Amino acid sequence: MSELKIPVEFRKPLMELLSSSEYNSIIDVLTTAKIGTDSKFLSKLLQEKFKLETDKAEVYVNLIFNILYFRYKYLTDDNDDEIIEDIINLLKKMKENSIEDKMALFSEKLKKMFSLSDSVGITVRAIDLMTSQEKYLKNTEVFTDIRPLFQKYPCAGDCYSVLIHQLKIAYMCGGKVEEIYIALDSDDVEKLIKKLQKANDIENELNKIVKNDFKIISFKSE
Repeated sequence: MSELKIPVEFRKPLMELLSSSEYNSIIDVLTTAKIGTDSKFLSKLLQEKFKLETDKAEVYVNLIFNILYFRYKYLTDDNDDEIIEDIINLLKKMKENSIEDKMALFSEKLKKMFSLSDSVGITVRAIDLMTSQEKYLKNTEVFTDIRPLFQKYPCAGDCYSVLIHQLKIAYMCGGKVEEIYIALDSDDVEKLIKKLQKANDIENELNKIVKNDFKIISFKSE
């Protein structure tokens, strides 16, 4: 079995999460999240419901995502005790904290976290499948400007200009964010919209075809 690695800077937040009196409520809220909901929305949800600071909510959600990912990737239901022991041993290395009297409680709380495998855990698995592609979209932006065409200035008669849309595509490749800029004119934009609409229509049709066998996950913020 691969060794679970939790960076040193995240061990204290993990201790805080497991020690929190609201831990069970936090897990219950995450259980109700729609499959495919991204980590940013889940962080915002915890921030609002439990009055958490933004950074702390994000760390909590990322910790849960990473632990569920490790469980899905390397473990089975039959050896959950191994990952629990692994986590407990990591926390024991934090010399400023003694958890000997909390081991049983922490073990039960981690088992409750594993109950997220049928909700948040499915999202984690879907994200892993999507991000295992060689390149995948990170975000997009469009910048539009007008470029005047000057033969003489001031214009003698009609003045002309070109409207240019710059499509910025940020994508992940080899764990790094790469960017590309593509110039589009109005006709290009219209063609692109039609292609994307066609893709959306195909997705809707596929959902209808496979709805009795599969539920297609949409990665959307609620």
